[in-house]
Amino acid sequence: MSAPSSPLELVVEATEAPEAIEGWRAEVVGDPFVGEAVSGPVLVFRVKLVNESLEARRVTFVSGNLYAGKDLGGGSARLVYVAPAQALSGVPAEVATGASAEVSLAIPLTPEVEAGVERVRGGGDLLFALTLQVSWNGGAALVRASHAGTPLIRIAKSYWVERILAHSSRLRLAVIEVPGLPGEGVFKEAVERLSEAWTLYRLGDYKASLAMVRESLNALWEALEKVNSKLVEVRGKGASRRLRPLFSRIAGNEVEALQARRMYRSVNGILAAVLDRGFNPSRESAELALMTAHALARFIASRAPLARS
Repeated sequence: MSAPSSPLELVVEATEAPEAIEGWRAEVVGDPFVGEAVSGPVLVFRVKLVNESLEARRVTFVSGNLYAGKDLGGGSARLVYVAPAQALSGVPAEVATGASAEVSLAIPLTPEVEAGVERVRGGGDLLFALTLQVSWNGGAALVRASHAGTPLIRIAKSYWVERILAHSSRLRLAVIEVPGLPGEGVFKEAVERLSEAWTLYRLGDYKASLAMVRESLNALWEALEKVNSKLVEVRGKGASRRLRPLFSRIAGNEVEALQARRMYRSVNGILAAVLDRGFNPSRESAELALMTAHALARFIASRAPLARS
């Protein structure tokens, strides 16, 4: 592992043999998992600290820094700083020479941390690197943790999605509230599908998320037709029947109508590119479509009861 070009970046050689630092060797045991702390869900790494010095030591403090990245090819990886790690258990500990102590380190799974990791992962597999600050009676050292004999912790996409994100309570997001009409639940289906689109987005399945956005918008236009059939234009019949919102009748003025039309065309453009023409969606394009769909849903639900026939 080379020295970082900045405190926020590491370049790691995957074939570099882990080495002891100041008599300490750190080994990540197994794969990370989701745990619970007072502040909420945390990503937990179990680390075995091996004392390879010639004397017994009392470990008084352990913390760390987590980095995430992807393969650069050629056996190296570039990783960026994600978050600090704090010891959950295992400290303080008496460690005899040649013996080891297990420490659990936790990284809070805040929305910011999850978003940072997802941005790096880009929908694929993931690499972590963990550096530890170890203090004992007699010194302190920065120790690089290894995993399965390498300085990188390799996490498959399936494990990250199914075992980490799916068990993080922060995935149960509250969708921006879409006001329903008094005594009616016509927008319920659209809101539920939009909520599912957000969950798929957080799981890194951007194409499925956008497919659910399309379903949500279709449900929104059907709800709008139920509110007032004159607020939508019907195209085609049977299986080819499609609805298009008439923003000139929904909006309060022409400026609003123009803005809404642009948003409608924007989100439809993203959906068509990904779902109809096979473009691979980025995290940013999926987020743009989701946020635009949210805004349209709020606009429709608030304006529809006041719309002109």
